[in-house]
Amino acid sequence: MESIRYRILGPVSIAFLFFLGLAIFGIYWLQKSHIENNIQSSLNRLQKSFDQEISEEAELLAGLLDFIEKDPRLQKAWLAKDRDKLLNLALPLFQDIHSKYRVTHFYFIGLDKVCFLRVHNSPRFGDTIERHTLGQAVMEKKQVHGVELGKFGTLTLRRVHPWRVDGKLIGYLEIGEEVEHITQELSDILSLELIFTVDKHQLK
Repeated sequence: MESIRYRILGPVSIAFLFFLGLAIFGIYWLQKSHIENNIQSSLNRLQKSFDQEISEEAELLAGLLDFIEKDPRLQKAWLAKDRDKLLNLALPLFQDIHSKYRVTHFYFIGLDKVCFLRVHNSPRFGDTIERHTLGQAVMEKKQVHGVELGKFGTLTLRRVHPWRVDGKLIGYLEIGEEVEHITQELSDILSLELIFTVDKHQLK
């Protein structure tokens, strides 16, 4: 009798443990799938919102550049290659758009991609700028924008504008803004904690 009970209980116990394990695995898989779907959904919302914010900010920067390039005083100082005069004219303009539109970078760049004037950092000039946005603007001869990693690890939205006077290309204008405020706004709207990491090998 005892041996019969063991012969019955043994397979039943094994079957029970098997189905219990199967049920636990099924619950784990469903929970894992649910979590992954939620994460992917949040990432998709974040990407869509970020792209929209960047597009809107880039259009604002484009409007500012359209205004700046038409200033005859800036054109005259640039064509005369008078750096001091150009700085005196551009600095109040930069201070205004910085306070109103959070613009943090303002460049005058030559046809050879050499920086003639950093309005936001005037002592530093004469270096060749190798950023992708400038390279694309030079190659395509049109306005471009993009988010790029700065020298000090900051993410900056840059808008580069081929500068033409009477139809002739005379240089490039670039303005930019650091995007920290955008990420903070998205964090608040989407109720997500955003953390950006930077590969140190990308810092040049």
